[in-house]
Amino acid sequence: MSNASFPIKEVQLGIHKLSKSYHENHTALNNISLTLTPGIIGLVGSNGAGKSTLLKLIAQLERPSSGSIQLNGQDVAGCPQLIRQRLGLLPQHFAVYENLTAKQFLQYLAAVKQVTRKHVAQDISELLHALNLHEFENQNISTFSGGMRQRLGIAQALLGAPDILIFDEPTVGLDPHERVAFRSLLKKLGKDKIVLLSSHIISDLASISDNILVLARGEVCAFNTPENLLQHMEGKVWDIMLKTTEARQIETQFKVCDTQYFDNKTRLRVIHETPPTKCASSIAPNLEDAYLFYTAPCPVEAH
Repeated sequence: MSNASFPIKEVQLGIHKLSKSYHENHTALNNISLTLTPGIIGLVGSNGAGKSTLLKLIAQLERPSSGSIQLNGQDVAGCPQLIRQRLGLLPQHFAVYENLTAKQFLQYLAAVKQVTRKHVAQDISELLHALNLHEFENQNISTFSGGMRQRLGIAQALLGAPDILIFDEPTVGLDPHERVAFRSLLKKLGKDKIVLLSSHIISDLASISDNILVLARGEVCAFNTPENLLQHMEGKVWDIMLKTTEARQIETQFKVCDTQYFDNKTRLRVIHETPPTKCASSIAPNLEDAYLFYTAPCPVEAH
């Protein structure tokens, strides 16, 4: 069949057997292999799971101990600019020049990123409007609230229309209205860009992500759509009401993701492949359950 009717190949990021060790006793990433294509990928894991390390390696801020990263089939090890010139990054700790206005700051970063001068003014104006900062574009950043600074960070990541976007904990500091606006913007961006969105709270990613990547102890535990993750959890989440003394025994043997106390009784939400007790009732799973299923050690194993 002829390929003439198909669109130009979309951006693709290949991660092959990627590992990163900082010293002998600490492996931050262990033999990760992934293929990322346009869409929103929610990256979730506890502190120390390897999220920030993976993002730094993709952004070419650090070198892997082994393995490779390929952009559209080309290894970027010898030429990190291949990714850098097509990537927008909002790190978890975003630094600004306090004495510059928002507009001046974006103009400065556009020059650093070598964005085509012909379109810089229009791009900056559109970004300031999109992030609801246009009314404050001539104010010094020193006067900005935490939420305004975070929105400015999002704007600078979008300069130059990059194909790959990395947002590390981007909703920190945003109020509920700003979060809704940011999610709406992400949905538009995810249509033709690879958007990596990192958080340690899976509920922040549930409604926005096309796929969720779960990391734990430097390894990929799951990489799937939210719908498939939930489907996999069917029949694995249980509601149990017991006397408090009996409930304590369950807590030492199974993964418990929620506990409620009622006088001398305790209600437990338990994750297990089979009913933990005869009185257990199967209940609908959520993504928090899926996250704990893949990442939390069983209490018996933990001891």
